[in-house]
Amino acid sequence: WIGGDSVVFWGPLAWTIIFGLVFSFFLTLLMIPSMYIIAERLKRPMAKFYGTKFIALLGFLGPFFFIFVGFMYLVRWLTGRKVWNGTYA
Repeated sequence: WIGGDSVVFWGPLAWTIIFGLVFSFFLTLLMIPSMYIIAERLKRPMAKFYGTKFIALLGFLGPFFFIFVGFMYLVRWLTGRKVWNGTYA
């Protein structure tokens, strides 16, 4: 039962589980709370300026925008495509 053909399966699965746990650790303990803090800090000034809570909900779009842009750059970097540097041509 130990060794044989199943070793080919269990090695990559173990690495997947390990890195999945590490990624979820950083996501739940660092990224999510910091996104909530950023959203709250954006929501308060927007509510004071516009005087409504509906507009203050747009404060949650800021953190999601930065996550999207970071994910876009990561995908471009992993695929080997050139990342836009702010110049045309």
